[in-house]
Amino acid sequence: AGDAAAARDWYTQGLEIARRLAQADPANVQFQRDLSISYERLGDLARAAGDAAAARDWYTQGLEIRRRLAQADPANVDFQRDLSISYERLGDLARAAGDAAAARTWYTQGLQIAQRLAQADPANVDFQRDLSISYERLGDVARLDGDLPTAIDYYTRSLQNWERVIAMNPIDLLNQRGPCIPHGRLGDIARKSGDVDAARRHFVAALEIAERVHAVDPTNAMFAADVQRYRRWLAELGANNAQDGE
Repeated sequence: AGDAAAARDWYTQGLEIARRLAQADPANVQFQRDLSISYERLGDLARAAGDAAAARDWYTQGLEIRRRLAQADPANVDFQRDLSISYERLGDLARAAGDAAAARTWYTQGLQIAQRLAQADPANVDFQRDLSISYERLGDVARLDGDLPTAIDYYTRSLQNWERVIAMNPIDLLNQRGPCIPHGRLGDIARKSGDVDAARRHFVAALEIAERVHAVDPTNAMFAADVQRYRRWLAELGANNAQDGE
């Protein structure tokens, strides 16, 4: 709590400076971009604190600036990517609130940008990673809405794109971890659909990735949690299958 309060103080001070600079020189696009980043950071803090309304307000203020910058300079990839991040953040809030329709709208706008950037610069690993995550998020919304075929399609696209990301940068552990998420989602859909073999296949694939990444960085709490999660899911899958066979 203390760290969050300190961060909020620092970010608020940064916001005040960014506002003054942006107001003093409205034509300076870097000042405008800095202001949008300040809004985003305060939105992230509010979201982490559970204040979705405040987070939405901060993100919306940042979105307004980023839309202007992206429209004024469509060729600027930083402005375009910033805009996609704003869409992603607002989509995350809508998804957390259970509003699948709003989340889909935000995520779809983000996906459109991610696809354009990835197609324009196929060798850019960041753009390819963004695209993988965009597919994953739209899969989550489809699953939330009960549209399992669409969810499966998006998760499959995410998996395929993660393969490209890893081929481009195999050293980055977060890239290596990336396919765990769609594998886990596809396994869960298969499990709930009664396809035990497919569920096991996806859970085993996710566990193998998680164990490999965790072995490289055993102190990482997120990697450790991944290993525990997929081991538990496989154990539960085996137990449930045994009960069904009795």
